[in-house]
Amino acid sequence: MIDIKLDLLIGQLITFLLGILLLWLIAYKPIREVFRKRAEKIENDLKSAEQNRLEMERMKSRYSEELSRIELKAQEIIRQAVREGTVSREEIIREARAQSQEILSRAKEEISDEKEKAMKEIRREVVNLSLLVAEKVISATVDPGKQRQLAEEVFAELEKEKP
Repeated sequence: MIDIKLDLLIGQLITFLLGILLLWLIAYKPIREVFRKRAEKIENDLKSAEQNRLEMERMKSRYSEELSRIELKAQEIIRQAVREGTVSREEIIREARAQSQEILSRAKEEISDEKEKAMKEIRREVVNLSLLVAEKVISATVDPGKQRQLAEEVFAELEKEKP
């Protein structure tokens, strides 16, 4: 059977208790300090992570606001550019119309002037032809200077009657 030796058991129990006491005095406090520091570090890391998260949310909010302001500013710049483009286009069209009217007016004047010149040239030619015909017909009775004077008087009267 089992034979229990009380003095050996008491010796082992005392050795065990002394070992526990030594471990308590030597290892427990340093181990507890390591665990405490580790818990503090974890707690500080969690607080730091939370602060970083809150800061990131604030920055995200600021960036979103800034982006909204930039988008509004860009839209306003685009609207202003469109307005300026429309004004410029209308001004260019107005200038082009004015220039075309001016060109048309000058062309009409030039046509009128050329028409007048052509009419005067035709009259001169008619006068010259008339003089030649009249000269042939009545060359002996009237001198050429008088014939020219009479033809010019006739055409001067015709021009006065012309509207």
